Amino acid sequence: MRYFKYERERTDSSDHLGNTDKVEGRDPLQGPRTPAHDARQSSAVVALLVTHISKINQRRKVMQTHEPEKNRPAHQFRFGPVKAIIWPRETTAGVRHNVTLARLYRDQDQWKQTQTFGRDDLLPLAKALDLAHTWICEREQQEVRSADSTPRLSPPT
Repeated sequence: MRYFKYERERTDSSDHLGNTDKVEGRDPLQGPRTPAHDARQSSAVVALLVTHISKINQRRKVMQTHEPEKNRPAHQFRFGPVKAIIWPRETTAGVRHNVTLARLYRDQDQWKQTQTFGRDDLLPLAKALDLAHTWICEREQQEVRSADSTPRLSPPT
């Protein structure tokens, strides 16, 4: 709850001390504000805020736990409006990667993307594809090295 300051004249145009000034704060017809009243209201406000914040944190946790990692790109390379997006794909042989290409453009106030490219997009697109190929090959080499470095048990004789 918020306290709103307002001015209100008493019906008899004076307060309990006989002052004829306008009274600020609490409605003078409801009597003076007591410290106990303020403490009850402030503790209620704090309890309400704590409840609200905990609900927000619970929603964030749910959103983070339910967001699947496989729907996120592994990496992307962007040159101007052109980008190459690398997506991981789990297979029985391990992780493989797919690449999608996109060109960003602006339609009035919204950013959109398309998969058609003009003449001026081709060289940046080739550079993005080259870097995507290099990135994928490096990851595959890392997987091979890590598989070779793990000790393997020989079959029992």
